[in-house]
Amino acid sequence: MKAMAVNIIAFPVLGLAVPASAAELTAANMLQQMNEQDQYHYIAGVVAGLGTARFVRDGNDVGSACIDKWFYDTAGTRETIAKAFARFGDKSPAAILYALSAKECGK
Repeated sequence: MKAMAVNIIAFPVLGLAVPASAAELTAANMLQQMNEQDQYHYIAGVVAGLGTARFVRDGNDVGSACIDKWFYDTAGTRETIAKAFARFGDKSPAAILYALSAKECGK
């Protein structure tokens, strides 16, 4: 079941234009190399992965629901993400999203 959840999350992201090596994917690279739609799908995929990991770890959906609400329902979240990506362009987009979601929803 866990493997199926990972596949559901990972496969949509596989079709996006990313650098040859995942190690090269920084927030700055992502902003330069992906169009807005691809950026949104990549970010939404990472958010889904963070929510799933939180659910598996906690054994309930409190933390995962918080992450979903933070990303999808909180005004200004996408602007906050864009500013963080610009400020920390040398960091991984996933690491930045984890830090932002952890600030809002705990670790």
